Amino acid sequence: MNDQYGEGYQDGRQEQSAAPRRRRRRADDVQASPQSEPVQPVAAPEAPEMPAQEAPMRRTPPPGMRASQRHPADDEGYAMGDEDYTFDDEEEFDDADDVDEGREPPRRRGQGCLLAALGAVVVVLVLCICGWFFLPDLRDALLERVGITVQDDLSAYSAFELTAEPQTVDVGHEVVFTVKTTKNVGCVRLTDNTGAQLALVPQSGAAFQVVDASEGLVWTIPVTFSAPYDGSVIAYAAADADSVLSMPAEQSAVTAVTVLEPAPTVEPTLEPTAEPTPAPTAEPTPAPTVEPTLMPTVVPAVALQAEETSAPTVAPTAEPTPAPTAEPTPTPAPTPTPTPVPTPTPSPTPVPTPTPSPTPVPYQVYSVAPAPSADPTLLEVASTVLVDGAEQENINREISMGDPEEYGRQDGVLTFRGGPMRQNAAFGAAEITEGALEVVWSTRTSGLLRGEDDAIYQGYGWTGQPLIVKWHMEIREMMNLYENKRTVTGLKEVIMPSMDGKIYFFDLDDGKATRDPIDLGYPFAATAAVDTSGYPLLFAGQSLSVLQDNTGTIGMRVYNLIDQSQIYFETGRNALANNRSGSVNSSALLERGTDTLLYTGENGLLYTIGLNTAFDLAAGTLELDPQTVAYRYESSLSDEAGISGSVAMYGNYVYFADNAGLLQCVDVNTMQCLWAVDLGDATPSTVALEDEGDGNIALYVANTIQNRGKSGDVSIRRYDALTGEMAWEYLIACKFNRDNTAGAMSSPIIGQGDINDMVVYTINQTGEEDLASVIALDKQTGEELWNQPLDAYSYSSPTAVYSTDGKGYIFQGDENGTLRLMDGFTGSTISTISLGSPIVGSPAAYNDIVVVGTSTGRICGVRIK
Repeated sequence: MNDQYGEGYQDGRQEQSAAPRRRRRRADDVQASPQSEPVQPVAAPEAPEMPAQEAPMRRTPPPGMRASQRHPADDEGYAMGDEDYTFDDEEEFDDADDVDEGREPPRRRGQGCLLAALGAVVVVLVLCICGWFFLPDLRDALLERVGITVQDDLSAYSAFELTAEPQTVDVGHEVVFTVKTTKNVGCVRLTDNTGAQLALVPQSGAAFQVVDASEGLVWTIPVTFSAPYDGSVIAYAAADADSVLSMPAEQSAVTAVTVLEPAPTVEPTLEPTAEPTPAPTAEPTPAPTVEPTLMPTVVPAVALQAEETSAPTVAPTAEPTPAPTAEPTPTPAPTPTPTPVPTPTPSPTPVPTPTPSPTPVPYQVYSVAPAPSADPTLLEVASTVLVDGAEQENINREISMGDPEEYGRQDGVLTFRGGPMRQNAAFGAAEITEGALEVVWSTRTSGLLRGEDDAIYQGYGWTGQPLIVKWHMEIREMMNLYENKRTVTGLKEVIMPSMDGKIYFFDLDDGKATRDPIDLGYPFAATAAVDTSGYPLLFAGQSLSVLQDNTGTIGMRVYNLIDQSQIYFETGRNALANNRSGSVNSSALLERGTDTLLYTGENGLLYTIGLNTAFDLAAGTLELDPQTVAYRYESSLSDEAGISGSVAMYGNYVYFADNAGLLQCVDVNTMQCLWAVDLGDATPSTVALEDEGDGNIALYVANTIQNRGKSGDVSIRRYDALTGEMAWEYLIACKFNRDNTAGAMSSPIIGQGDINDMVVYTINQTGEEDLASVIALDKQTGEELWNQPLDAYSYSSPTAVYSTDGKGYIFQGDENGTLRLMDGFTGSTISTISLGSPIVGSPAAYNDIVVVGTSTGRICGVRIK
């Protein structure tokens, strides 16, 4: 057996007794009749007697030639060729030694007739071959006439292009699909992405048109959808209705459509239509009585108040009137001018002495002191430091994550679950009065990629959470945004990597694109992250690199968002890693004090990359000079485990769990494992931390039952992050399913506000059905506070939105495409809204707007009112 060729392969140098390996028959091969027998050699005539009893002439071929063995037509050794090494019974081979000198050689009989017959046979064969290949309909009819069924060669048929117009409609409206096929096609079938048939023409009797164009046949097929749908439509083409059912996916064409529930009809208000209020008869406004403006009464000089800086008024001296008589008239005394009283100068208002601002207190980081139960040697943890791809014995540096409340210099949701403690995916608060949901905008991305096994990659997968970033004005104005978005004051940009190989950018307010997408051409499943120093840098982990038609590189990609160029790439295919996977399904953190990027890979490495960013704001330039330091480890649980979840970080300590169930605390300054515990099974869920004050750092983690491969208990646990001691454990029975991971695929909410005593998880495959449950536990005791079953299974993480008065509301998506709004305190469902296709990724919120994507590429902005 040779694995290179797959199961069932046998080496060609097998014993002759082994049954021959049959090869696939061509459609134009004629099956031999089972009664036919191999051609038997004709007995050679005896040689004529010679006078001297000469030896008879040889009946064997001359040296270098052999008689061919005829095979049945379906034998492995059978092949039609021009050469035939059987010999005519009339023909004899002469050997010079066998002929006497002077004896006339025997005459060849009937050569002319033989040549004529051979010529006629050749002509007939040529005509048959031409008819066989150039008149296939006649060929097939003749073969069927003699009872031989011809299997059509499906590879000759293809649907190579499919479009839909329009791509988004309401239920009950028509979508016209245009399919381009090869010219030999006689039947076209349309299906949805579950394989359900939408149309089959011409057999189904549906209306359609077909035009013979230069590039092939163009089929126009209208389809009316009777129910909401958001996903792919696939076109298959073949000769007839029977063969179209077995057409392979690589010969199909795909497009995407969205069929929405029609907007509800607004019922008329029960109040009668208000009649126009008659305008009241305008009463003439009486003109105000105009009182004559009185001339100011002349006040005697003694009544005037001198202004503060006025000189006193001096009365003129009267000229004496000469008396006509001898008795003179006395001169009147002048009116005395009063002495001005100065206005007192107001006292200046005393300036208060400013209270000095308190000196900022650095964020307090308590040291890890491992408990004996969490000693890494109990699990035989051994680690190695890799510096720029080479092993190094030890390392010592100063990296420490500061206050998690001050993670980013810009507002928004900047990484998976918001920050270094991975507590939630929301920013700000909402004015909530009704508790109702409203889709304020909706858009879709229609790209898709094909994987190795005809898998279709599109939309937003696990973890698939949007980023929401409010850029600083100077940064916004230098980036390559569309002009109508670059000038938007307070622009909040939604960033969403997609499984179709692109990274999309939208405006939170209206859902319109802010710039062109980044097109890598290979799927992104993970949540991206942005630089928290305010620099325009984007970090995006790539999930796949092998597609149906090509293979590329894979790893962590760093993009300069000034022009969207890739500024750095860290490969995931590291020869020193524990396994060959290059996927990065985690979301990075940035410790901006030392400009260090931290993330994990499916290859089992913990990466810390000193970016050494040089950003010139005035020139609009950005450069990196990276140095990579990685942590490689193995344990008694596994020596090749990958890491799907993201790291949580407190000070200089990072915490993560792997696919073998190992949870560990690593000091990134020394790259040493300080404590480690066994969680019992694969743990793709990202751990969460909470600083409760006074040196109490809680760690929450939940596992799956995937490695056990059977139904069992999933555990949610709380640990002391500084010691590794378990505080409590909550168990819930889950049903194993090979298709859907049972347990915790989601990451938790660490409650605040009126739910600050809760940790909330979504656990998949609970109960007897393929459903999930949202479960709230008491942080201190692990006691179940409420349990809300969902209508489907769910990988999506819950997201909490808090009102301005501190009341908590929880958003939860599921596989049915339902986005659910729940009362965080009681767990009861307040409102639901259907988005039409599965919600695998997680929502993110900015104030009262929640953004979420579906697995078929629809993105919605949903407001909570």
